[in-house]
Amino acid sequence: STCCTLSELLERLRGVAGSRAGGLSSVGFIDHGTPGEFCLLDGLCVNGVALSENKELRQFFVSVSELVAKEGGRIDLLACDLAASEEGKKLVAMLEALRPTTSMPEVCVI
Repeated sequence: STCCTLSELLERLRGVAGSRAGGLSSVGFIDHGTPGEFCLLDGLCVNGVALSENKELRQFFVSVSELVAKEGGRIDLLACDLAASEEGKKLVAMLEALRPTTSMPEVCVI
């Protein structure tokens, strides 16, 4: 079944990760995407403005970072043309900046 809120999606990821932080080697988000934007949930697209203005969205990505292994872990964004624009490159940098420490998983655009 599909998720409809960020908190439900995060709970599902926590369930897969188990009880230990860093329990996942990677997390991937797949969307067709456009330059500078990808949709995470129905009606919730992630772009620079949304990430700046939506505290729950920022916290979601911080929490996802904590579920992924610090060494060699990745958050993969599989979204066509996401980083094809300056806005997209800024969005990836903003997502990377949300990692609690620089030793947290990298954000990869595929």
